[in-house]
Amino acid sequence: MAAINLKNDPLTFSEVSQEADYYDIWLFTSARRYKHISMYETDKSASALAWHSDGCKGLFVGTDEAVNNELILYSLPIVNFSDKDRLSKNREMSILAATTCAGACHAIVSAPSTFMDPNIVVRTEQVSAAMFIHSLQGEMDDATIHEIKLLHTENLFTSQMYPPTVQLSGNTSLLCSVSLQQLMWYDVFSLAKVEEFYKDDEALTEPVSTIFCLDDNICITCGSRTGRSMLIDRRVPNAFTNLLSPVSDSGARWLLSGMRGNDVIRLNDNNELTLGDIRKPGTDKCQCMLEAPIRTRTVPFTSQVSKNMLSLSGKDNQVRLYDLEGIEKNQLLRPEFFHDGHLPDIEGGDMPRITSHCWSQTAEPLIASASNTGQLHIWKHDQEKG
Repeated sequence: MAAINLKNDPLTFSEVSQEADYYDIWLFTSARRYKHISMYETDKSASALAWHSDGCKGLFVGTDEAVNNELILYSLPIVNFSDKDRLSKNREMSILAATTCAGACHAIVSAPSTFMDPNIVVRTEQVSAAMFIHSLQGEMDDATIHEIKLLHTENLFTSQMYPPTVQLSGNTSLLCSVSLQQLMWYDVFSLAKVEEFYKDDEALTEPVSTIFCLDDNICITCGSRTGRSMLIDRRVPNAFTNLLSPVSDSGARWLLSGMRGNDVIRLNDNNELTLGDIRKPGTDKCQCMLEAPIRTRTVPFTSQVSKNMLSLSGKDNQVRLYDLEGIEKNQLLRPEFFHDGHLPDIEGGDMPRITSHCWSQTAEPLIASASNTGQLHIWKHDQEKG
């Protein structure tokens, strides 16, 4: 593994200008400026990302290879943007902790800040219905690579051959599901299923793509084939409320990008976006299209919401950002900005594909993006400049 030198990489940057103690990165095709905080190259395709609950502590990365897969925690090169001395002296990511995995990683979920143990991380694999619960052990430093210990392997869906959708919530809860008709609460520390919601309805048999937790008791699940979204309140047994209406199954894959105030945002890989108000279940607030390439069905796509920005990746080598301000008035939403720093390793080589990206929950949000060629980027979109 080798870190990329920001100043001497002509394949990655078209212009680098040094300002004060840090580098501002400009790309010819960028609509706005962004700061590249760190870049790292691995020898494995990265398929899943998740920030540690303490966003400054590190980034979890899961690999997608035929053999020798890993779950890795990378340390960050920077804690505070105003801390220019540290930024100028330590610009490279490094491996802080790791563990080997039997299968290719499908998804990683890290503990929220409310969790009893902030070092818990849950992993699923692409051809398994099991959930793998890990934890970081003790204090860590950069002097050695520490172990990400596997605490427990749990399989609550023994009849399934595909991975469940999972989410951590509250102090101890792991939410998991394989279809809209079923949702389980599992306690990570007692290692026991504590509650299950089930509705015997043929219309709810489609797989779940997303579990989004509003608080300790309320969550939203989204069906991957029709986008049907259900509002579930744990305090009301087996209460499934239709939040966003399903669309006809046209082969598109749906997921929930996130929330903007009271609005829930649903998106599919044909770039169709639906906005709904959680206070008015069953009523779609508006619909629009995103300007982006149509994705092939053979690879997953990722979309998230941070504040008033929606991010989208998985279609090519770019992460696109869309400003959601005034979305109700637009039938076509164009990118406010796109990060196009993931480029071929060699001149004339194939363009990499973004496999995953995620926003940090730090005061100044960072974006981590990964490619199928093993490139890891941590960067910040600078909305105030450009």
